[in-house]
Amino acid sequence: MTKIYEAFEEEAKGLNITELMGDMSSMLDSYNQEKGYTPTVHDELRVRNLMLAYKYTEKEMDRLTLLKAAVMADWDKRIQAKKKDMEGIKGLVDNYIRNVNQGKKLSLDVGTVTMKKQGHKVKLKGDAEAQAREFLNHHKLLESYLKPAPLDVTLLQNAYMHQFNQQVEQEAAKRIEKEKEEKGKITKKREKEIALAVEEEMKPGFIESLPDFFDYIPEEQKLSITMK
Repeated sequence: MTKIYEAFEEEAKGLNITELMGDMSSMLDSYNQEKGYTPTVHDELRVRNLMLAYKYTEKEMDRLTLLKAAVMADWDKRIQAKKKDMEGIKGLVDNYIRNVNQGKKLSLDVGTVTMKKQGHKVKLKGDAEAQAREFLNHHKLLESYLKPAPLDVTLLQNAYMHQFNQQVEQEAAKRIEKEKEEKGKITKKREKEIALAVEEEMKPGFIESLPDFFDYIPEEQKLSITMK
């Protein structure tokens, strides 16, 4: 880590995030109430400090996530140790009741130990699923034993958007080619403008054609914070 990043981190540690956010909220309220408000150097300083706070908080979150994983791994290890102890205890008591006590019930002040009969059953061998599938398919019974396949929602959503984007591209390509024939040459910027116009024209029809199980989510801009 370079000295400048170390300096930024130290500065971020000293920031009061709650106070910063309250200060920024007050400024934004003033902006919304006062028409013609011009951003000041102090406003940009607020944004700068919030960016520092954001990056430092993100780093802290990553650190805590690692700590959580380490703690969970430790607790999982402890739980497995207790589970192993329980299995060992159960095995010893089972051995005593089954052999020494000849399978008879044992009643004590803390509880009762009995050997309960479990019904017989069959179990598929660990590596035999392919063989079972082949057998059932041969006897035309496979469909009866298959679970319903989960729907790949992401694939379905992407398929509809891909189809729409292809239609937009095709129509935009036609209009771009037509304009090139008329004007001889057009800029890349103009090509993007044409494509955007086509998308806006075709969007209402696309939304209208969507099945009822879809919601249309309009395009939006999301903040991106890139630190130097």
